[in-house]
Amino acid sequence: MSRLPDGDSFLSAPPHALRAHLSEIDAETAQLRARPAFLAGKRESIVDALQSVTYPSILALPAEIVAEIFLNCVGSGYARIGRADLELGISTQPLEPCAPLLLASACRRWREIALFLQPIWSSIDIQTAWTAMASAENILARWLPRTGTHPLTVSIRSFNSDLLSFLSPFMHKLQHFQCFIDAEQDLFPSKLCEERLTLLRRLDVASFVNDEDEGFEVDPSIHVTTFENCPLLRRVSLTSFPRDWISLPWELLIHLELHELYDDQCMEILKDTLALETLVLSVLPSDGISWGAAPLRLPHLHTLRFTRYQSELDILTNIDLPSLTHVDLALMKRPGSLEPEVSENATHFQDFVLRSACSLRSITLMCPTIEDTIACLRAAGRTLSVVKLQDIYWHIRDLNRFMRTLKSADFIPNLTSLAVGPCSSAIEVPYGDLAALLAFRRQDHGEGTARLESFELVLGGSLPPNSPQPTLAELDDGLSALRTLEDDGLKLDIRCLQKMTRAVLFSFACS
Repeated sequence: MSRLPDGDSFLSAPPHALRAHLSEIDAETAQLRARPAFLAGKRESIVDALQSVTYPSILALPAEIVAEIFLNCVGSGYARIGRADLELGISTQPLEPCAPLLLASACRRWREIALFLQPIWSSIDIQTAWTAMASAENILARWLPRTGTHPLTVSIRSFNSDLLSFLSPFMHKLQHFQCFIDAEQDLFPSKLCEERLTLLRRLDVASFVNDEDEGFEVDPSIHVTTFENCPLLRRVSLTSFPRDWISLPWELLIHLELHELYDDQCMEILKDTLALETLVLSVLPSDGISWGAAPLRLPHLHTLRFTRYQSELDILTNIDLPSLTHVDLALMKRPGSLEPEVSENATHFQDFVLRSACSLRSITLMCPTIEDTIACLRAAGRTLSVVKLQDIYWHIRDLNRFMRTLKSADFIPNLTSLAVGPCSSAIEVPYGDLAALLAFRRQDHGEGTARLESFELVLGGSLPPNSPQPTLAELDDGLSALRTLEDDGLKLDIRCLQKMTRAVLFSFACS
């Protein structure tokens, strides 16, 4: 298009020049008027393509189904808020985007559903450095109203009194609360909430205690009363937090976990928790306790777990559990103990089972010696049906002894499930003998016995070069016999088969 003169000077141009300029103006105006319609048509085709290819059916799902998908996506996990506290040994980088925010950022429809779906906003884990506390409170001010009337699950990894005061208006909605208290600074107020915590069902409280304090000799004079009147509270976990630091409705509890406490501190709590059904203990080593002559009887307790390796099981001498059906024991021997003696812990367990007259159904032994394994399994008696041996440090002679003992119908006669491993040391398994043992335990040995239904073996690393090496024929025969047992209905799972010979690496697993 030729350039017209500025101002009105072009009007003095010859008529043919004016007509040419007018035609150019009309043509450009027509193009501009057609442009919106062209762009609208192009946009419509792109939208159709996106809906039919990129989003084939998701946009057609009812909001209720999308909401259910969101709930399953979030699951029972926490949404983390803030920055991690450097004192906790966690990176101070911003935490990764959590599921609710990711879902809400996908598209407008998802955002509308996510923002009004209360449950996905109701589990939060607050990890924030002191310097970022204001930022965390700013996020929580927008986050917590999204929870509406839905019960809250809140974990506070690092906090100060200002943060707790900020959360106070929402505390009445708590159903699960987890917090860490600095026992030296005593930052935890006695009362968090003036209202009754009528929805609280689970409470986890841990104390930060300086290792130099040697346990609880330095009393920080903490006493938390917030949770003493919680009618639905049934599950509690206390870590380095003795009874005189907290008031709880002890008589209502059915699940209790006590970690990093001494025997006498545990007993002070247990004497008021007679309704317990599950007890998890991580007991600190001590020089023994002075409890009354009569052991404490917990008539309803059916599950007992010791989680601390090298746990002292002296507490077993002070409790009777007549309803016990499942037990987990950490049986690693104390330093300096000599084989082939049965450990003191195993002896405590034998006496405990005899005194309690309980009918054990399942047992898990962690780090047991072969002597402790046989002693504990004999003590468990004829009712035992499920056995798990974890983190074992056995030699081939130990494994052979265990297999010989199992090849007696009177030893654990009702055994239906046996799991061994992971083996912390590499041992060569005599697969032919193993197959013969499993075949024996699969047989019907008469009234009062059961057939083995499942066997699991998780092996250790490669064998050392000087270990005994089976022949390929022995390996083939043994593994073939195991496959036959599996075909006969035995649930068989043998994992991490180590290098059985220096020449052949077997990756086979019975499956």
